[in-house]
Amino acid sequence: RDGQNVGKPYRQSALAGSEFAGRMFGTKGVFSGYERPLVIVEGEFNALSIWQVAQGEVNVLSLGGESMVLTPAQIEYATRYPRVYVWCDEMPQAERIAASIPGATPTASRNGLDANKLLVGGTLGAMVSKYFSL
Repeated sequence: RDGQNVGKPYRQSALAGSEFAGRMFGTKGVFSGYERPLVIVEGEFNALSIWQVAQGEVNVLSLGGESMVLTPAQIEYATRYPRVYVWCDEMPQAERIAASIPGATPTASRNGLDANKLLVGGTLGAMVSKYFSL
């Protein structure tokens, strides 16, 4: 409003006052069960893209960007899942974040194609089904 960017403060959604607030996108939409794989991605659009094609078969959370780090509460939360995947644009970033979660599997975008670009290109659904064993 009045030339101000009012959308940006609301991009990340988490319970106000929690250790997730301002740090992770999608925590309000995570299903209560931990039997599904958890996919942690860099950007909100990537999280929304995966959520759209996976149709509830995975829980998806975004760190909001490549510079984000996981808090101890977020790490504890992720360890509740039997399978955790960390998908970033660059493999070193994915490996760094995955290293903080026991048993997490890192992966990186290939050929500069993140989840949102794969969605637009029509290939994300097949990739998600194959990679995350859905």
